Amino acid sequence: MRARPVVLSLAVAAALAGCGTEVAPGQEGGRTPSGTDGKPSTTASRSAPATPPVRVTDAAAPRSGGPCQPSQLRLVAGGTDASLGYREMAVVATNTSRTPCTVAGYATATMWGTSGQRFRVTRDRTMAVYDNDGPIRPRTVRIAPGRKAVVRLGWRGDGAAAGVEQVGSFALTVTRGSAPAPVTLTEHTMPIDIVDGGSVRVSGWRTAPETVGPQD
Repeated sequence: MRARPVVLSLAVAAALAGCGTEVAPGQEGGRTPSGTDGKPSTTASRSAPATPPVRVTDAAAPRSGGPCQPSQLRLVAGGTDASLGYREMAVVATNTSRTPCTVAGYATATMWGTSGQRFRVTRDRTMAVYDNDGPIRPRTVRIAPGRKAVVRLGWRGDGAAAGVEQVGSFALTVTRGSAPAPVTLTEHTMPIDIVDGGSVRVSGWRTAPETVGPQD
């Protein structure tokens, strides 16, 4: 039985409008476990999101139509939606350069705990991420300058409990031939109740509506 899909509302993603790439340093704080109904506890601590401890270094020089490189992109995460223990969020990638680039296949997430410790998080290959049309399969998406693409991450929060460190920051390698790029988080993104040793489902990339995500 496949996990119930969670479709992120445009209202949540649009709330990111105007977000820049500067975020406050993270603060380690306690978090309460998820509620018994599978939704994040309303008393969970919303500590300031952290900046991933990763340098923005391109895997290759950007070229027209080539793999999108970290220096070309601004990545911003939306709020987390929850349903029966399953969570999902969208990450919007905006091409801030003057050169079109492409993303294809599945993005790879690198995650750190609130203490800055790197987590061992694997991609869950047993289940796809769904939208109203079915599984979001990988495809090649060309991102023109100023345009956006979106990917969705899904996970279960069953492993989160009081006193267990959770994800405080993460980066995405958006496509093969690229390198990790930091993802800007907001107070609406936190907490991310993924723990060390957990797994994350990743959708394919899709072109994002211009009303979604941060505006230039």
